Order: sequence, then structure tokens, then C-alpha cells
Amino acid sequence: MSFRKSCLIFCSTVLLCFLCVQSSSSYCPDICQCYNNYLEETVWNCTNLVSVSQLWNDEHLPLYGDFQQPEYVQHLYIQDSKLDFSENMLPRFLNLKTLELSHNMINCSKHLVWLLQLSDKLQEPENIHCTSPQTFNGTQVLKALQLIYDVESRCPERCVCELAHVPKDDQYVTVSVSCNNLGFTEIPKILPANVTIHMDLSNNRIEDVSELAKNPSYSRVTVLYLANNRIQSITSLENSNWIEQFSLLSLQGNLLQEIPTQALNNVFHNQDINGVRMLLSNNPWKCDCVTITRFQPFIAKHKQLIKDVSNVTCGPEEGESAGKKIISVELNSVCNTGGNNAINLMDVLNVILALLTLVTIGKLLYDYYAYRKTGQLPWIASKLP
Repeated sequence: MSFRKSCLIFCSTVLLCFLCVQSSSSYCPDICQCYNNYLEETVWNCTNLVSVSQLWNDEHLPLYGDFQQPEYVQHLYIQDSKLDFSENMLPRFLNLKTLELSHNMINCSKHLVWLLQLSDKLQEPENIHCTSPQTFNGTQVLKALQLIYDVESRCPERCVCELAHVPKDDQYVTVSVSCNNLGFTEIPKILPANVTIHMDLSNNRIEDVSELAKNPSYSRVTVLYLANNRIQSITSLENSNWIEQFSLLSLQGNLLQEIPTQALNNVFHNQDINGVRMLLSNNPWKCDCVTITRFQPFIAKHKQLIKDVSNVTCGPEEGESAGKKIISVELNSVCNTGGNNAINLMDVLNVILALLTLVTIGKLLYDYYAYRKTGQLPWIASKLP
């Protein structure tokens, strides 16, 4: 009797365990229809999803339990949902074979980058497009997420990188890189690849801009804000590829006293093609005779391209010219004394040379006349061996 009772208890235990497993295996999220297809593979068809966590009810399926039902799902269809969540589905759906995401509102942001890990399971990805934000509206989801991942992975440390413009043909993608007011002492060396970049490095402590000329990554930086740094010279950019192709350069609020006007003249020569613009105000510009005679004609010629030309003024140590608009400085006021002295000296030299020339010619004529009349050679000729 004791043996029969033991057998009965054992069978009851096995039955209960089986029923528990069956109950657990039949779990289906409230927002889904769950069934087995003709291959006896588990299919979940879910609608109105707002969070991935709706697919695993932690009250029924412990997060760290030995038996989690989602991992047995082979096919997951999500539709009529708004997809903008950061939870990664991959660790939950370990045996997933196909993922269908058509007919959804998909916000393509860095929150969804994890979806790239499921790209081989995504059905008809070419027909799945972003619906927001406006930057990606109509762009294929996987292309948009790959762009986001590439930009984020090469974004300079502590900077903020955002895709500003993404054409439908994926050409000329523009990325905004903001490194404003981060205390940088040098220009970052790493930038997002294969995109056009608009970069803001304002309000830092940068002194050297040679990175623009020697780093190939900066060949794609067409808009650059370097306002309120400690830049004293941009001569390292002369004859560089970068200075030939930028479209906007802001150098306001630095320590510049002069710039390579000849190099910039060559750039501005093609301004109708590339639309070059510069900002140069709030620098301590030199206003001595040598500098002003080069700089003033330069900004006067290109005042349509130098957008703050009316605020480009002489530095505080330029004597009577301090604070004056360079475009309005009179050359006589900075070149008067030195210029007149130079002119007077040249006049004196010219007169002396002219007199010496006349004396020499006169002497030659006299010697010639004397020789014809008397046959006597000039004194200097008689002394020659």
C-alpha cells in the first residue's frame, strides 16, 4: 500500500509539472495573437505596441527565470504601432527567424540602433521607412539607423553630433557637430566619415588651426565656427586644400592681428561658385601702414562676403586708430610721416642719379671734342696701361 501511495504521489507531481509547463508555454501577450504555423513554429502577431516590454509580462515571465517564453518565438509581426523604444529585443527573442515591421510609425533615432542587429531577420527592409523625425522622413529604416550609428561612433568626445540633412538619394548627407564651450585647447582629430560637416568649436581655448590643413577628415568640414578662441594666426592654412573649399568660417573674438589676404583673395575669386562667407570682427587688427594697405583693400573688395565688415576695427593698441572701422581708416593718418619721408628720399635719389648721368654725358662729349681738336686723350685714358 505504501508503494502504491508513493507511485500516486510521484505521478501527481509529474502531472502538475507538465501542466505548469503547458500553462507557461501557452503564455501570449495581451496585444498579440499567438499561434503555430504549418511548420509548428511559434508566431506572434502584435498590434498597438508602445513598449517592447509589453511582449514579456514580467509578472508571468521572470526576467532572470530559467524559462522565458519569448525566446521560443520564431516569427514576430508588429504592426499599427509606434516604434520608438530603447529596449533591445535580441536578448529576449533568441530563436527569432523573421521580424516584420511594416505598417508602423517608426521614429528613427539612436534609441532604435539596436535594430541593426536584427537586420538579417527583417522582412522586406527596403519597404520599411522612417516616418519621423523630418530629417529621415521617407528614408529606409536600416539606412537611417546605420547613418546614426556611424555618426555617433565617430563623434568627437563630449561633442553632440546630429544629422541635419539627409537627401532621399543618401548623397550630400550633412551632419552638425557641436563642440561649443567645452574647454578644448585643440581641434578634435576624429570626425564622422563620408558626410558633409557643419562644425561649431566656438567658446573654447583653441590656439592652433593647423589641424584643418593636415587632417584629411576636415576636407569635409565646409562650415566652421571658431569664434571666441585664442587664435593668433591662420597662416598655416595658406595653400591648403581646406582653405580652398570652405563655405563659412567664423573667426570672431580671437587674437588675430592680420590674415593671409593673398590666399583668401584667391578663394574669394570664385565666390560666385562656392558662396564663401567669413566673420572677422572683435579681433585686435593691426592698423600700421604696411598692414592697412593690404587689409583695407581686401575687406573693401569682399565686403559682400565678410558679413561683419562694419565691425572689423583696429585693435586697442593702434594709437589714434584704435577702435576705428578698418574700412574707414584714412591711409594718410597711418602712412603720412613714413610715407612722405619715403617719397622725399626717393625724389632726392632720383635727382642725384639724373645729375650724375648728365655730368657723365657732358664729360664724354667734352673729351670727344678735345680729342678731335688736339688729339689729346682724356686724363684717365692716358693713365691706363
